[in-house]
Amino acid sequence: MYQIEWLAIGQTQVPAQILFHLGPSDRLLPVTAYAMLLTGPDGRYHLVDTGVRSTAEINAGRPAERHWSVDPDKTLLRQLAQRGIAPEAVATVILTHLHYDHCSQVPLFPQADLVLSLREWLSVVAPQDPELLRFTRYPRDVYAWMVDKGWPRLRLVEDGEEVLPGMVAWVLGGHTPGSTAYRVDTAAGAVVLAGDFVNTYTNWNAGHPPGLLVSLEEWYRGYRRLRHADALIIPSHDPAVMARYPDGVIIPGEVENAPREE
Repeated sequence: MYQIEWLAIGQTQVPAQILFHLGPSDRLLPVTAYAMLLTGPDGRYHLVDTGVRSTAEINAGRPAERHWSVDPDKTLLRQLAQRGIAPEAVATVILTHLHYDHCSQVPLFPQADLVLSLREWLSVVAPQDPELLRFTRYPRDVYAWMVDKGWPRLRLVEDGEEVLPGMVAWVLGGHTPGSTAYRVDTAAGAVVLAGDFVNTYTNWNAGHPPGLLVSLEEWYRGYRRLRHADALIIPSHDPAVMARYPDGVIIPGEVENAPREE
């Protein structure tokens, strides 16, 4: 059984059309970037996603009202250090997908095993159209690092594969070609770390797809799959996660089997 702690690493606001399919472009909504710290039953540490590496990089070309900010006291390394965790103590870095705000800090953990879906990996190292990788959201230097220094520890998983004891990968696609959610066993029940397949609680509760998609059909298929999961679904970018769990520790009170009204 794992303990799951959410670490908030960066905030911005984005047009509603990014978070919600066919949403308005003139309404900005707040989002938070997170890394999830998992402590295993053996005391080993694992990270799911890594948050924002550099505001200068991710803000390049973005209008000022959409700039990311990161509190110097809330960087990923600082938050780990506050918990007495050195980068070398992180056993595994697990990625939901390969966008900048999720994978850009992978090289900070040179001794960790790296896990992501095979489909997601192929979408960036052998893309069907290289134009898909020209945006800032794709940190190509990180991919190069993973091919070079990270390659001996890189593990590419398929749908349904056990990543760690008590943790299973669900390769759903939809948001990116290989977007992956991870079902994790905790003492209080199963939790699904949904990645950007579910950006916000509204996406989940209303069954509303995110705006940034590669396949709407895949999203609806994956959403139906999650609805039948005997697990608590946690979205990837909703500031309300920290409002519900002020200390960041995810402890399901009652496992949710389907969306609920708020």
